[in-house]
Amino acid sequence: MFTTTHRAKLLELRRNWQSALRTKARRVRSRLLFLLMLAAVTLFGTGWRHWMLSVGLKGIVAEHHSPSASAGTTSGSTPGALAQRALPLQPWTAAELDELAMLWIGIEDALSVAHQVFLNQSAGDGNEEEKLVRGHAHAWRRFIQVVPQAPPSLPRAPRSPSIPTTTVTEEIIRLRRKAITSVVRGQKDMQASDPGETRRGIVIPAGGPRLFQMALVELQALRKLAKCQLPVEIFYRDASEAPSPAVEKWVTETFGPVVFRNVDQVRQRAQQMRKEQALAQMQIASKKSTTASTPRPPEEMPPLSPELRFEGYGMKVIPSVLSAFDELLVLDSDNIPLLNPTALFSLGRFGAGEIGGFFWIDYSGIFEFEGYRDTALYRTMLRQLEPPPCPSRSTNVGPFADPLVVYPESSSTSSSSTETKSYCGVAVSDRRGTESGQVLLRRRAVDGKRSFWLPLMLAVYMYHYRDFFYRHMLGDKDSFRLGGFAIGEPSELSPYALGGSGFRDNDGGAHCHAMLQFWPYELELFDSAVVSQTIANIETVRERHVRFGRTPLFMHRNLRKIPSEGVRLMREQPYNLQTTCWNNVSGSEARDAPRLSNPPPEFLIRFTNPTAICVDTKEFLGFDIDQLIVDYIDNLWDQREWRKYLYEQKIF
Repeated sequence: MFTTTHRAKLLELRRNWQSALRTKARRVRSRLLFLLMLAAVTLFGTGWRHWMLSVGLKGIVAEHHSPSASAGTTSGSTPGALAQRALPLQPWTAAELDELAMLWIGIEDALSVAHQVFLNQSAGDGNEEEKLVRGHAHAWRRFIQVVPQAPPSLPRAPRSPSIPTTTVTEEIIRLRRKAITSVVRGQKDMQASDPGETRRGIVIPAGGPRLFQMALVELQALRKLAKCQLPVEIFYRDASEAPSPAVEKWVTETFGPVVFRNVDQVRQRAQQMRKEQALAQMQIASKKSTTASTPRPPEEMPPLSPELRFEGYGMKVIPSVLSAFDELLVLDSDNIPLLNPTALFSLGRFGAGEIGGFFWIDYSGIFEFEGYRDTALYRTMLRQLEPPPCPSRSTNVGPFADPLVVYPESSSTSSSSTETKSYCGVAVSDRRGTESGQVLLRRRAVDGKRSFWLPLMLAVYMYHYRDFFYRHMLGDKDSFRLGGFAIGEPSELSPYALGGSGFRDNDGGAHCHAMLQFWPYELELFDSAVVSQTIANIETVRERHVRFGRTPLFMHRNLRKIPSEGVRLMREQPYNLQTTCWNNVSGSEARDAPRLSNPPPEFLIRFTNPTAICVDTKEFLGFDIDQLIVDYIDNLWDQREWRKYLYEQKIF
């Protein structure tokens, strides 16, 4: 029987149904309106830019719409005053490749000259180690005299898409220019100097699917987590390590400004130029000769100079040399930036131009023990060839360079076992070791600031002869700073020792497999406008620094890297970063590397200082770093271009 109650329920159902229809209609209208507005804004923006470009105002519009200029309007991004003008990163042009090839030839010629010195000096008495020390001690000094003394000034030809031109009067051009200038004047007034003078950026050496995957996780962290808009160069060795064109296109469009560099292009161009020059010289000689002979083709000519060895571990010195940036932050591909590093270029003695290299410390170093002057590295690079009294150092030595001192050398390394000789050598004031997962360098002396170019050239020398040098310093990590010590070019180390991140075992013990480097400038974190403008959520960062006494900057997964197979292994305990440890001291004690042990079978890092503390990494960072890495890898594997690239590399 149809009662009043039934009628009421039907009316209520009808009202609910009508309300749902109205709500759905409103949502549809809102979405349509949003799409129409988005299309209108896109069309208007495109048309506006083309209209401006059509009258020759490309430079102003490009600056106004560049990532560095627009970043100031978003939270935590880099303002135009700090990011400088974003480089129009493109593959090397023929002119740029020729300049870099000439630099490559200059380095190889210097290596050839130094090699002859090495052969002459290493002959004679002594054991094999002493011969190597004596030969390299003379050879690197000759090398630094004849190597290119400054990086090339690469030509920057404008590259722009063709824009349809419009006939306008001079008065219209003047009015339009005035209108645009008024729009961007605020951003231009923020700039302390011409943004085109100093080119700053990040260099990442990576190649092949394994390192590329780590580099692309790092790049996502740089753009999304750290909110950094600095241009990035990704270097790989040769065509065998190149990304697929589809992957390169996706990366440059999604995370730009980014450019991929093939180091072998420079080497091949250098070889071609050598052969062309040799062929031309032989043709000239054959014309002058009375008995003309047919010159041999270039491919049959013997090499004129030993080729620069660039492969395998420590290759980051070569990208540092070939980079397009004047000031660069070199990051290993397994490094994850946790904060925007842009302000590092402007702070401290590096920002003031007093030094050209800034480094973060390692757990150990080549000078940390008392007998460091007896080591092969010290006797090769820092012991003077002349006997006491110590000679005066070169006039271009930096004001903060360590002086030369007289010291006795132990009889075990002296040529005679019955007497102790005195030598002149560099007094190493800061004997902490350096870690090369992140290196801040200035390649070119801009605005009167000191350059680290010549120490970088010595790092290239040590890289070329790495069979000797890397054996004594566990890879490339101390080579940059050691080159500075050798020629008196000052550098600086972070005032904070590193920490470590890893997992806890079943007994609660912390096993660290990642290095954690901290923000080096405590005072500037609270009172620097540069820091406030570049670091996202700066107030939260300051609160955490007050609470923990440290601000994490770089997470370097140096022992357990991201596997090529993606996230399949990342969720297992040995790969997580659930706990973070550091030596919880302040003042001058915060500089000293923590004491540690490497117990088997894992041989991972365990802190043994009584003052060391371990905290939950998520609590320390404010987010789950493990989940973040997994999300970045998932995002990468969701891309069809990346999956196809891995399939081509036979990684499934």
